[in-house]
Amino acid sequence: MGCPERGYMIFQKMNYAPFLIGGLILFVALYIWDYKRYLSWLRDCFNLKPKKTIIISKFFLFLSIVLMAMSLLDLRGDQEQINTPLTDQKTIVLIDASSSMLVEDVQPNRFKRALTVARHFVKNAIGHQISVIVFSDISKKNKSN
Repeated sequence: MGCPERGYMIFQKMNYAPFLIGGLILFVALYIWDYKRYLSWLRDCFNLKPKKTIIISKFFLFLSIVLMAMSLLDLRGDQEQINTPLTDQKTIVLIDASSSMLVEDVQPNRFKRALTVARHFVKNAIGHQISVIVFSDISKKNKSN
């Protein structure tokens, strides 16, 4: 799917939009129906009304659900294909995850700074074959079935 100009963002899975919109409408309708039943129960049994803060929180709940659902449509820009010859450059990035890396002599701490530097290197090392290994002074063995 080509983009008319560079940097233009499009939804990659737009063919799922009708199902997503239908599902959202069904969800909101069922939720409002159930919430109205709950409010009538509150009024009948306890003579209570919902506060404005509850209504505002419900609005933000629906907004977050809509935004999460839109993220399922995969909004991103046009992919760039970079053709590079496979080089013999092989790089292993070792990151120390021991507790000594939590010292804050650099901001925010040594571990986060190491992750930032490693991320920057991986993004800019086009053509490298890269392996990232995280190690620590405490070893754990994962149990596999």
